[in-house]
Amino acid sequence: VDWRLSDGGHVVWQQGDCPGCNVYFYDPASGTTQLSDDPHVDTDIRVNGNGHAVWRSERPYGSGPGVESRIVHYDGITSEVVAVGGFSPDINNHDQIVWQALDGSDYDIFLFDGPTTLRLTHDDAFDDTYPKISDTGAVAWLRDDGHDDEVMWATPEDPATHIPTTPQEW
Repeated sequence: VDWRLSDGGHVVWQQGDCPGCNVYFYDPASGTTQLSDDPHVDTDIRVNGNGHAVWRSERPYGSGPGVESRIVHYDGITSEVVAVGGFSPDINNHDQIVWQALDGSDYDIFLFDGPTTLRLTHDDAFDDTYPKISDTGAVAWLRDDGHDDEVMWATPEDPATHIPTTPQEW
């Protein structure tokens, strides 16, 4: 079972046998709500202090064994797909969402800030994976340079636009 607890006392969890597992949400004020109801795999669940959640939903792709993953955001009222393709989502208390996705040659980091999706990394030589986002909009992730993993980060140049600076290595 994949589950998370927020600072606000909200709980999200995956329940059932996958495929067919679904996402549930508990709000201390209103009780339990089922957020997904489909025969697919819903995993990588995260929740912020406002009770908003994000997860990865996998769906069959074509007639073969492949799957298409989607990043789904629950804003406290409705669930919406914010990206097709992606893994390891994270969400902050401003509903900014980060995830990793395959760009055709390697994994890169993406940021959704409500109206727009930004690609934070643009290299084709390294895999950028497992992003995390802080409430200030700073993003950290792992970069595999072929020898080991390096911790990278970017911070917003302008908090109003949330456009990151050039990634730095810790």
